[in-house]
Amino acid sequence: MTKRSIIEKIKKLCQSDNRPTAFITYTSNVAINLIKIIEQLDLKVPKDISVVTFCGKKEYVN
Repeated sequence: MTKRSIIEKIKKLCQSDNRPTAFITYTSNVAINLIKIIEQLDLKVPKDISVVTFCGKKEYVN
């Protein structure tokens, strides 16, 4: 799988009628990129889709 194909799969999933309510990621970098993709689709995090990560990097916590 390429990065581009993963992005397209995420977009398709987020635009489907059965859209997920949340994504769980292992790293902050993946979570940040996922949030960017979700926001490009005019969806709001966490209102429309939640994103959770297990990474402990403090600089990403609001």
